[in-house]
Amino acid sequence: MSTTRLKFVPVIVCLAFGLAACGDDAKSSDDVTTPAEGKGDYDFPSATTVAEASDSSVDDSTDTSVDDSGSGGDVILTESALGSIITDSDGNTLYLYTPDGTDTPTCTGGCAGAWPAFVTDEDHVHVGDGLDEALFAVVDGPNGTQVSFNGHPLYYFGGDSAPGDTNGQGSGGVWYVLGADGEPITN
Repeated sequence: MSTTRLKFVPVIVCLAFGLAACGDDAKSSDDVTTPAEGKGDYDFPSATTVAEASDSSVDDSTDTSVDDSGSGGDVILTESALGSIITDSDGNTLYLYTPDGTDTPTCTGGCAGAWPAFVTDEDHVHVGDGLDEALFAVVDGPNGTQVSFNGHPLYYFGGDSAPGDTNGQGSGGVWYVLGADGEPITN
């Protein structure tokens, strides 16, 4: 082997190892399948859904309570074929995930892609008529500050394409809408 060829061997070996190190360890978007695929485009409500209502009677710097002084609220009761269920103020259905611990959201990764957390950038929740403010809290979750109802962190479903849809009801035997009492509706 000539000395010229020997000079390129280390370069080639370094390039080979360098390219191998650049491999993509993360899953691609092709690796995650969500129930929403093929169901049309759905604009999930923004992370500021809860935060858009303002309440001048609350000092946001120290308040970690729930506030029901807003008219209509950011979490409301909506009539559906399943009965009175909780929704955001636009009527988008909110769900609980039974594997979650009390006030402990666990839906992450591909799960969070199909079931986005109902999050807020405030430290309190505005609730509508017929809801017990004492059942609401904001909790730290993997996807931000998430709204919790009766200990159940709340989520949207990617398969719901319009306000009032309840397509996620009973999905996998672990996703349910909630009634005004904060309990899952399982029928």
